[in-house]
Amino acid sequence: MVKFLSKLGVKLKEFKDSMVLPFAKFFNWLHFKPIYLTIISLIAGFVAVYFLALGDAEIFLYWILVKIIFDGFDGSLARYQKKDSKLGFWLDYGSDRLITSAILVTIWIKSGMEVIYLIQIILFALVHFIYLRNKQKSMIIYGDGFYYIIVGFSLFYGTVFHISLNSINLVLLLASLI
Repeated sequence: MVKFLSKLGVKLKEFKDSMVLPFAKFFNWLHFKPIYLTIISLIAGFVAVYFLALGDAEIFLYWILVKIIFDGFDGSLARYQKKDSKLGFWLDYGSDRLITSAILVTIWIKSGMEVIYLIQIILFALVHFIYLRNKQKSMIIYGDGFYYIIVGFSLFYGTVFHISLNSINLVLLLASLI
């Protein structure tokens, strides 16, 4: 099952790269480096978190879409330029986890620190701790983009989605360790 999901992940990445190829060529023509797109994505993510904290879901959604779009382009551009690297992976992975963590903490604080939102934070941290501890040899399902959009409409349903996704990831990680 894990091998199937891993192969599926590779196929999906190749499909995404083929879909965003015109954008990768455009950014390459502008002499953009993939790190520029990662930085734009990170800044857009922090702006989105700011508007989430203010309670402005509409502006949050606009900025989170900018974050998602640029986050999707950085890896594709790196592969197009044949400059994908471990450092690039870590910067992208780290910036994505940083924004997701900021969103999780913002939601937890806005909720009056309800337990379900704390469980979400702990589960998220546990999944990514095990994933990194296992040196990314395991397959996990990334659904942050969907999570961000659902949160723009409903904090509770976004949380249910995120807890479900991370529960599945925890099972996948534990199965790969056996």
